Amino acid sequence: MTMTTTRARAAAPGGAILISLLLSTLFFTLLFTLAFTLAFSTGCGELEERVVTSPLVGATRVDERGEARVDELLRARGYTYLRLASSADGEWHVITGAAPERGATVRYRGYAELRDYRSPTLDRQFDRLVFASARAIQAPQ
Repeated sequence: MTMTTTRARAAAPGGAILISLLLSTLFFTLLFTLAFTLAFSTGCGELEERVVTSPLVGATRVDERGEARVDELLRARGYTYLRLASSADGEWHVITGAAPERGATVRYRGYAELRDYRSPTLDRQFDRLVFASARAIQAPQ
């Protein structure tokens, strides 16, 4: 037996282990990639659905600030619609988060508007809906 043949036989078992390790690593990498891709693509569909159904799609940017008394409140799915004393006919402000009480004076900032918006939840048409942030600065009297 020559020296080259002896070295080849000694190296063969280590090479088989290395190849086996590489193949199993490749298999688990492909499996993880497939699982991640499926999970991510499902999540994107849900995100896309939320974005497309968001009332802010198609809104026009505005920058309105003021203080006014809250004359009327409507609540629907995390939104609170405010009819302010200073608002024109058919104009409402919509906020998320903590809602002021009816009769409270609020400081508000409008950042987007929709014209002729129909709320499917409230089954109501709004001539002008201003998306805003608002906080009470004076309790109801």
